[in-house]
Amino acid sequence: MKIPRTLPLLLGLPLLLLGGPSRRVDAGLPKCTCRQGNACYHFLNAPVSPPDDPCSCPLCRAVPGGCPKILPRGWDPACYANGKMRCFLRRHAASWRLSCSDRLAGTCACRKNPHPEWCPYCGSHGHPWDEEGMAIIKRQVEIERRLLGPRVKFILVKSPHFYLLTDIPALKIRTQSGSPRVMQMHEIAHVFIQRAEIAYQDFVRAFGSDVHLDRPCAIYLLRRSSTMERIQAAYFGSPRTNIVYGGGSKRIAGGYPFNGFATSLQKSRSDYGLHLQVRHSIGHILMSCYVRVNGQEKYLPTWLYAGAGHWLARLPKKFREMATFCANEGTALQNSGKKWRQKLVGYAASSGSHPIQQIFDVNSMSALDLEMHLRAWSWFEVFLEEDRDRFVKFIRALRNGKEHRVALQEAFGCSPEEFDRRWRDRILGRRPSVAPTAKELDAGQPDRPGARERASIRTETDPATLAAKIRALQHVEDPLTAATLVPLLQTPSERVRETIVLVLSKARSAEVKRWLRTQGLATSSGVSRAYVARIIGNLGDREAGPELLRYLTDGFWLTRAHVCRALGLVGYEPAVPLLVERVRDRSPKVRIAAMDALGRFGEKAASAWGPVSDQLGAHAWQVRSAAADCLGALGDMRAVDALIARMTIEQGRLRKDIREALKRITHDDLGSNPKYWKDWWEKEKARHPGGVPPRAEAPKKPKEDVDANYAKKPTYYGLKVYSRGVGYVLDVSSSMASRIKVDPNWLRRHHRSYPPVASKFELARNEIEASLRSLDRRTLFNLYFFRTTARKWKSDMVPATPGNVDSAVNRLNAEAPRAPGGGSRVSGNAYQTNYVDVFRLVLDVKKGKDVVGGFGDTPDTMYFLTDGEPTAGDITDTEVLASWFTELNRFARVKVNVITFGNLGVDPEFLRALAERNGGVFIQVPEVR
Repeated sequence: MKIPRTLPLLLGLPLLLLGGPSRRVDAGLPKCTCRQGNACYHFLNAPVSPPDDPCSCPLCRAVPGGCPKILPRGWDPACYANGKMRCFLRRHAASWRLSCSDRLAGTCACRKNPHPEWCPYCGSHGHPWDEEGMAIIKRQVEIERRLLGPRVKFILVKSPHFYLLTDIPALKIRTQSGSPRVMQMHEIAHVFIQRAEIAYQDFVRAFGSDVHLDRPCAIYLLRRSSTMERIQAAYFGSPRTNIVYGGGSKRIAGGYPFNGFATSLQKSRSDYGLHLQVRHSIGHILMSCYVRVNGQEKYLPTWLYAGAGHWLARLPKKFREMATFCANEGTALQNSGKKWRQKLVGYAASSGSHPIQQIFDVNSMSALDLEMHLRAWSWFEVFLEEDRDRFVKFIRALRNGKEHRVALQEAFGCSPEEFDRRWRDRILGRRPSVAPTAKELDAGQPDRPGARERASIRTETDPATLAAKIRALQHVEDPLTAATLVPLLQTPSERVRETIVLVLSKARSAEVKRWLRTQGLATSSGVSRAYVARIIGNLGDREAGPELLRYLTDGFWLTRAHVCRALGLVGYEPAVPLLVERVRDRSPKVRIAAMDALGRFGEKAASAWGPVSDQLGAHAWQVRSAAADCLGALGDMRAVDALIARMTIEQGRLRKDIREALKRITHDDLGSNPKYWKDWWEKEKARHPGGVPPRAEAPKKPKEDVDANYAKKPTYYGLKVYSRGVGYVLDVSSSMASRIKVDPNWLRRHHRSYPPVASKFELARNEIEASLRSLDRRTLFNLYFFRTTARKWKSDMVPATPGNVDSAVNRLNAEAPRAPGGGSRVSGNAYQTNYVDVFRLVLDVKKGKDVVGGFGDTPDTMYFLTDGEPTAGDITDTEVLASWFTELNRFARVKVNVITFGNLGVDPEFLRALAERNGGVFIQVPEVR
C-alpha cells in the first residue's frame, strides 16, 4: 500500500499550464502522481539528469520524461522555469515536504526577491511556507554545530519520516541517461532523504502502514569515518555503534530524532555503497518499529532483524548483486553479495545445512553465518513475492512476542520444518511457489467445496480421462481449482493442456483472475507461465497488464510470445514501447507475437512503424507476413515506401498480404501489380515535397477489387501472380467413397460441372487436379492424406512442374478409398478420421510439443477437404481441436480454406470456425436426396 506524501499546499488547487500545451497522456497509461507530491526530477524541471533510481512517478517509469509540465497555482512561473540548482531544490523541498537548512541563508536564485523565504511562492502574491519545519531546522542546526564545530559545512534536511545531515561536499553518481555527473552537498542531502522516503514506501507496500515512527529517524551521511565515530560516540553510546533502533532515544541531536544510524563515504566508497547502506539500515529501523516499538530479541529475532535489512537493501534492481553486513559483537561478515541465488541452491540441497530451528534460536548478529544471512534474506524475498499475506501475518505474530512455532502455525498452519521444506523445494525448483498448494490446502480441509473433484484430477494418470474430468468443470470459479490445473499444463498431452486453457479461459471470478496474474504467472515452469499468459489474454484481464510486463523478457521464448499476445488482447497501452523492443527479439516467433499485439493497438502504436518495417526483410516468410499485417493495422503513411519496395520482390501470398496492408493504410486499392503502387506513390511524394503525403479519409463503402477488372486484360495486368506454397489436405476415410448428388442450384451458382452423381472422393480429386494443373510451375505444393493415420506425399514441397503434377494426380488416384461393403474387406480403422495428426504434418509439429517447428517447408495456404468430424487421434473434441490448431497457426500463419461434402455427419459450425479463425473461407458442397 502506497503512503501518500501529499503537500497540503498542492491539494485541491486548479492547475495552470506552463510553457504551452503539456504532452498528451493516453488514457491507458499510468497517471502522473507528481501533482500530489513526491514529484520526480522531470516534473520539477530539474536542470540536471536524475540519478539512476527509478522515477517516483508511475507515468515517468512507463514513459521517461512523460510528466506534463503543469504548475500548481501559487507557484511562481519564474521560479518554476529557473534552471539553477538552488531553485530546483526548493521546488523539490515543496513537493517532498522537506525542510532544508539551505533556506536559512535567505537567498533566492530566481531573481531579486524581498521575501526569499516564500520561494517557490516568490511572486508578488507569495506567502511564507513551512514556518514550523524551518523553526525545527534552525534549532537543530545549532545543536549539530555544537558537536561538529563552527568550521564544518553541512546541510540538514527533514522529511515526514527522516532527519538527514551530511557533510559530503561532492559525490559522483550515475544518471538515468547512463552518463555520470557530480552532485554537490545540497543535492546530495535532498537525493538521499528522497531515497529514504522511497525505502519507507517500499517497506509499507510490503508490510502495511503499522509502522510506529513517532519522530523522524536520524541519518548521518559523513565524509570521513572519524567524523562518523564522533557522532556515534556522542549519540549512539559508542564509536563502534552505528545504529540505534527501536525508539525513544533522548541522546540523538538533542532528543528530536526517534532513532537513527550513521555511515561514511570513506567506508561505503561510492554513491551505490552509501545508498545500499542507507536502505539496509532503514530496513533494521522500520522492522524494529513495525507493529510495536521494541528491539528486544523476544520481539525482534536476530534473523528477522538481519533479513529485513538485506531484503530492503537489495530490493532495487541495481543492488541485486550487492550486500552489506552488520555486527553487534566482533567483526562483521564480508561478502560481495554476488551469486546469492546460486549459493542458496547449494544450501537448500545440502543435508549439512542448518536446521531451521537453529536459525530461529540465534540471538546475536555475530552468531549468524553467511548461510543464515542468505536464508533470512531469501525468506523475505520469496515469501513476500509468492505468499505475502501469510508471511506478513507470521512477522506480525513474532513482533507481538509469539514463539516461532506458534506464529507459524497461526499464519501458515504448519511447523517450522514444513515451512523450511516448502522454501527448499521452491529454491530447488521442485514446486512452483512457496505458497501452499491446492493439495496441501485441501488436505487441511478435506470437506471444503470442490476438494473431492480436485483430488480426483490430481490422481488421474490417463490423459483422455483427465481431460474429460477437467472438461466437466466447465469453468473455474475457485482459485484452489485454478491452482490444481496450472501445474498440469506441464503435461506432454496437448489434449489436457488445451482443455485446461479452454476451461480457465471461461472463468468469471475476480479471485481466479487475481490468482492467475499473480501466483499463476509466477510459476517456475516456463511452459506453465506461457499458458497462463495465454489464458490471461483470453480472459481480457486488463488488471494483469503490470504483472504481464514483468515477463516480457522471460528466458523462455514461448512465455515472451504469449505475454506479447496477452498485452495486445487486454489493450495495456503502457506496454507499447516494450512490445516494440520485442519486435527485435532473437526468436522469430516472439517477433510475430509482438507485431500481432502492436497491430491490436492500431494507430496508438503507429510510432512502431520503423522497427516493424525492418521485419519485412526477415528470413522467415511468416515474419514478413506478420510485419505486413501489423503495418496495415498501424496505418502510418511512412511505412508505404518499405511496403512498395518489398512488394516488388514478393509473390503470391506475401504480395497479397502487402497489398492488403497498403489498402488499409492508404484507403485505396491499386491491385497486385507493384508498378501501379510505385507510380502513384512517386506522384504523391512529388505533390508534398519534404514531407510524407497525408493519409486519405477512409471510404464509406469498400472499393471494388481492382484485380477483378485487371484480370479481364491480362496483358495490361502485367506480372503473373503465383502462390508460394499450397497444401492439399484430403480426407481418404471410407465415408469419402460414398456417392452423393450435388445440389444443381449450387453447381450453377459456382460454375461447376460435376457429374450428376459421384463419390465425395471423386469430387475432391477432380477439384485438386484442376487446381494443380492451373498452378504456375514455380508454385510449391504437397499432398496430405488422412484417415485413421496421416501421411504426406513428399517429404518436402515440390514445384508444380508438369511431371510433378502428373505424379501427384497418380498418387491421388491411388488413395481412392473403398466404401464399406465393397468388393474387398475394409478394416474398421478405415472409417476413422484423424484431423490432429494431419494438422501436425502440415504445421511441422511433433506430438507432445508446444510449438510450431522451425518454420520449415510448410505451405502458406491450405485446402482442407473432408466430409466428416474428427474421430481418431488424441484430440477429437472439436472445440479443443480448433483452439489448439488456431493457437499454433498464429506462428505458422497458414490460411485455411475448408471444403466439405454433403450434409450428413458434418459439423459445419466447427469447420466454418476453423476456416474463418485462420484467414480462409468455408465452402459446403450440398447434396440433394
